[in-house]
Amino acid sequence: MTQESNPIFEENSTNSHEPGESIAPLGYLPLTGTRPRMEGENRARPGFLSQLVEDFLRAEKSQKKPVFVAVDGHEILVDETSKPLHLSASMTKAEVLRHWVAEPQRQADVIFIGRTREGSAVLALTGNWEYFCDFKTEHLNLLGPDGEQRAPRDVLASHVEGHWQSVHELAEHVANSQDAKLKIWLELAGAAVALNNWHRGAAYDPATGQETVVAQAGWSRVNSAGREIFPRTDPAVITAVTATFDGEERILLGQARAWGKNRFSTFAGFIEAGESAENAVQRELLEECNGEVDSLQYLGSQPWPFPRSLMLGYRAEISNPHQVQADGEEIETVRWFTAHELKTAHSSGEIKLPSRASISRMLIENFLGEPLA
Repeated sequence: MTQESNPIFEENSTNSHEPGESIAPLGYLPLTGTRPRMEGENRARPGFLSQLVEDFLRAEKSQKKPVFVAVDGHEILVDETSKPLHLSASMTKAEVLRHWVAEPQRQADVIFIGRTREGSAVLALTGNWEYFCDFKTEHLNLLGPDGEQRAPRDVLASHVEGHWQSVHELAEHVANSQDAKLKIWLELAGAAVALNNWHRGAAYDPATGQETVVAQAGWSRVNSAGREIFPRTDPAVITAVTATFDGEERILLGQARAWGKNRFSTFAGFIEAGESAENAVQRELLEECNGEVDSLQYLGSQPWPFPRSLMLGYRAEISNPHQVQADGEEIETVRWFTAHELKTAHSSGEIKLPSRASISRMLIENFLGEPLA
């Protein structure tokens, strides 16, 4: 049976925006996208992951043949152009893969993370490299060419002539790219990192203490009683604080103790129990800079899977610009900038701003009305 005629591979017909066509006011934000999450019906089908593995192991090639990528913690194995490397069927141990997907597993070594732009299913191998990978040697050699000790993941990278890159670095690389395929790969990598991080801390049901096993191709876990547990997301607010005084509109940025000297950013914090996002903005600004919110505008959101945050982005006008001050705990210094002052301070190196991959940078650039170099 071909992949296209198998109902397991039925593609969701819901229209979705291509990367770069975000409906958020801020526009495209790295790591965002619906593609990895449009497969819920497929993931719930019995035998879905087993069928994907079988089609991956087939010798013949097809445009929609499933592909394997390697993910370790926050990193993904990439080539010299930062595109995820595909592990070939010939370098995986077929019977090991078949056995893994056939039995309930406590460790999420194989996860289905979505589809490429062409429709190929993407599987992530998240560890146990020496168990799943065939390095074509009788014994795994953990010594490098200069006699240095190597981990199995480094042997894998050397074997496929690639290198490990953090998904945060990949997001920075993709931030200003026009390559739609690479943006989709970033979506998939972000989903893989988020799921991988969650599985590592979800071996037991928090309500019952029972052991759990992987379900829905890596998107949930179940205990022995059939109770299903899903990945959690911690919502946080991140806010660009603005005010108009002395005839010019300005943005307030803070320098946090944890960021190092001269690195300025917007204000952020987690939403607490029983709190709305808007209330969280008001509270965080009062706590961190003594700002009193006069008006608030929602601008967009960004998943931040390091380990599991969802950043809700706002722009807040405050009514007391002359009373702002750093809290002295999280924030050491606050400083007002006009658009011209901010551009000059950034270009001269006087201050450092957040990564181009972050929503914080996008909020700052939204204030400026243009991207910074």
